[in-house]
Amino acid sequence: MPKLYRTPEDIFRAEGKDVNFLHFNEVDETQLAQTRREMEDWLAQHLPGTRTEPMRSTESMGFLTGGPVGLRVDFSPQGLLTFCKRWENTATGQSLDPRFQCYLMRYADWFAEHGHFVPSLDKPGHVGAAVWIDTPLGVLTHVLPPPPAVQSRVHPAHHLDLWMHAVKQWPQLKALDVDTLVHGRVLASEREPSGWWVVYTDDLTRPLQASRHAQILAWLGLPANTRMVNELG
Repeated sequence: MPKLYRTPEDIFRAEGKDVNFLHFNEVDETQLAQTRREMEDWLAQHLPGTRTEPMRSTESMGFLTGGPVGLRVDFSPQGLLTFCKRWENTATGQSLDPRFQCYLMRYADWFAEHGHFVPSLDKPGHVGAAVWIDTPLGVLTHVLPPPPAVQSRVHPAHHLDLWMHAVKQWPQLKALDVDTLVHGRVLASEREPSGWWVVYTDDLTRPLQASRHAQILAWLGLPANTRMVNELG
């Protein structure tokens, strides 16, 4: 079975904690792999029991392809101090080894910007930038408040951010693979007659049917002729 690498956001959702990782600066794949192995060996020797895992790039970079771009290191507080003392200029945080740099992504920052949006099964009371997931319970939705409270044309949450909260509110959803469910977002566009359009992703084995297409638009409060585009083509 293919190896699935996590993103920083995957770790935030699963573990609810800060993410430290090593970013390797080498372009040559062979040299990069060697440096990664050297650091994994150093961590195993000097910080035994410290979890590491290859990590993919952040979701903010868009559609994710390829393999890992960094090495996540789950430091203990004392382990982080030991690592910094050996590998960093403690005054600047700059790595003493030009082949890599250790970075910190804070859970609190991610949660405040992306992770705090709790979905609802209630029909939205207004049209706005939204994220939605079509589930057996109904359409889970979070819609940003209307202007002037919010002027954003794009909802900052990922559908997995909504799902993180949904499985806590409705435990029966835990048995489902969210990526097999139709999900999408409502985006603002001055080119559209209604001012909005919808982009969605479905499962190739269970494509979105035209009848459900119309029901989702109606649920979101959008006209039946609203443009609805499959993100995967």
